[in-house]
Amino acid sequence: MMVKNLNKFKDLLVYTIENSQDKNGVYETKLWKLLYFCDADFFEKHERTITGADYIKNHFGPTPEIATIKEAVAALKLKGVVIRKNIKNRIGSNSYVYVRGDSPYSFDALSGEELEDARKTLKKYGFLSVAQLTKLSHSDSPFLAAEPKKTIEFRNVLYRQDDIEIDTSEPINGREARQLISDDSMAKLLEYATEKA
Repeated sequence: MMVKNLNKFKDLLVYTIENSQDKNGVYETKLWKLLYFCDADFFEKHERTITGADYIKNHFGPTPEIATIKEAVAALKLKGVVIRKNIKNRIGSNSYVYVRGDSPYSFDALSGEELEDARKTLKKYGFLSVAQLTKLSHSDSPFLAAEPKKTIEFRNVLYRQDDIEIDTSEPINGREARQLISDDSMAKLLEYATEKA
């Protein structure tokens, strides 16, 4: 059993928000999936996770244990490092978006190797929508092997398919499309569209 390191969990949570491709904040469901993939991908290489956190097999995919989430988010909110916004989503129910606060933060608990591996994972998965990440997490071997509402065993990551495909064919909304191209390219595209109109 891995030992949970709350400081590493907090560092990875802030790092994920800071390095997310979602400039207006990261939806809670997406944040949990990105943290899961950071830990799972790290385990695949090093046979240990970054945070030691337990993830639970829930209906919408892997979720860090609720006690870990509450403790980490409360500490980060108190210091002004993370802001949790309650917003109405497209279907009218409440959603939470996490944004980076103004308070300075250093990633003292994470090693250079952990930060670099997290950066690579976020680059690989960060542009995906919540639906795409959920679908991908549902096909990941540790998630598949776990019982509903039980802890996901990361050792099952060793049974991942090497050629796992990321389905980007799903229709995406305008905000998500902007994340797939650079700001410069978007500006040129808008300029071109305006000229043609």
